[in-house]
Amino acid sequence: MQKVIEIDKESLSGVQKGFHGSHYTDADREVIEVIEASKKFFIRGENHGSSNLLSPNTIFTYCGFPSDSLSVSCRACGRDSVTLNVSSEGISQGGAFNVQSMPHFCVQILTDALDDAEGKQAEYCPKFNILVGGDWFHIGDTVFFYRVMEELQSEGLYSMSDKKMIFGSLDRVTLGCDPELEIISSDGNVRSADGVLGRHEGEIGTDGSGGQVELRPSPCEKPTELVKGIRNLLQEADLKIGTNCLSLKGERYSLGGHIHVGGIKSNQNQIVYMLDDFLGNVFNGVRYTRRDSEGYGHIHEFRDKEHGIEYRTPSSMWLISPRFAKITLKIVKNLVEKLLKDGKVEYNNPPQEKDYVGVAGITSLEYKYFRSMFLGLSSGKVELPDDLVATWKIRKGKERFGKHDISITIREEWDTEIKTPLIKELSKIKVENDVSIILSGLREDRGEKVIGITSQMKKFLPDGFEAIYVDDDNHHVYLPYSFRIRGENKEVIIKMMKEWIMWLATVCPPERITVDRDMINEYFGEE
Repeated sequence: MQKVIEIDKESLSGVQKGFHGSHYTDADREVIEVIEASKKFFIRGENHGSSNLLSPNTIFTYCGFPSDSLSVSCRACGRDSVTLNVSSEGISQGGAFNVQSMPHFCVQILTDALDDAEGKQAEYCPKFNILVGGDWFHIGDTVFFYRVMEELQSEGLYSMSDKKMIFGSLDRVTLGCDPELEIISSDGNVRSADGVLGRHEGEIGTDGSGGQVELRPSPCEKPTELVKGIRNLLQEADLKIGTNCLSLKGERYSLGGHIHVGGIKSNQNQIVYMLDDFLGNVFNGVRYTRRDSEGYGHIHEFRDKEHGIEYRTPSSMWLISPRFAKITLKIVKNLVEKLLKDGKVEYNNPPQEKDYVGVAGITSLEYKYFRSMFLGLSSGKVELPDDLVATWKIRKGKERFGKHDISITIREEWDTEIKTPLIKELSKIKVENDVSIILSGLREDRGEKVIGITSQMKKFLPDGFEAIYVDDDNHHVYLPYSFRIRGENKEVIIKMMKEWIMWLATVCPPERITVDRDMINEYFGEE
């Protein structure tokens, strides 16, 4: 049977209307018209509080709201800074900004929302002098900015229509995801994520219940880029959980594999019907017991998001291998782009191989692999992995029962070009005792000072191992930001961290130990 999905192409340029899935009072509704009017001055986009829509160099600054003024100071490239003041009198920008070294640097303003929950209010991009609205559900915040819109324009703020050439990529389809995984201990028991990681936001976090690990890679335009982002987060998460493993089996918790599609402003239902036909129905042929019993993963389950849609039907099983993940994301991207470009897609229902190749845009070999995985899972010949990191060949399988734990948390501010090789090298280390390390950076502008070492502390430290302090069972290692961003220090940092881990695995000093800046400079050279 042939099926046709058709959309009104003229609607593609329209503004997404309404606030789906939310309930508002009459007082709230009175300002919706104001918000809609202001939207042409904003780009909307969010990704679990960590937006990379404009820039990977966004700085997060929390401000109280309501207030007379929001003042944001950001220092992310040397001594350069941007200060943004927003008040009823208008908007002003001060400070120095190095456009050459960081051309898409943004300031992100986060406020305490009216219900006392933290919410993203806006971003400001000095490069293009444009304000970016992120979370439109904090009505009071949005209206506050709308009230100073004339002042914003007088300061050079342009509407989105004037910025289409600059931000042309925002009209393209982007992919994102937030798949959930389960933690399995070395003795085979399921552990809650917050029990292992604590409550975490950011790229590697825990879901609302705290039971599952949630990976939140930055959105990308290409499926291969998103798979690479997933791989990097799996590698980092693997270090954080020590001898535990990341599992796809869903033995205790429901594991959703939600896929985000950005750049969609209308025709959400038609798009999701198409995704159901090519993905949702076959994914639901391999069911997680817990997802069934808890009512998750229904066909046509999606949420309207500010960036587009969140397709919620698939479980996390599409992470079963890197190749399968890439094919799944490729199907999503190609289908959406084809429908938006042509206005209509036609295919067999259910789709056949020629539809996956001709409409969804994958190769015959990719289709055969895609189909074989579903058949293997259905027959029991293929099992969902309980050590996903080993399945992705990021490392060999972990030896279970009695081996010691290296748990390393690297703050998100660390640069990827240092963080990725560091994780790779540290994961190879074999230790005698459990080690838990938190790597973070010294930033004087954030008030992160170090104190001198007392003679009593000194006896616990061999020469050259002094930038450490111990807080309960966590070893905090501080490395100054200015050293981390120097490419020539990468090998030094990796070598030093290996030595620290080996030492900490042997000696676990009970005192809090820190180091003064002179000691760090002596190790790395003068700042």
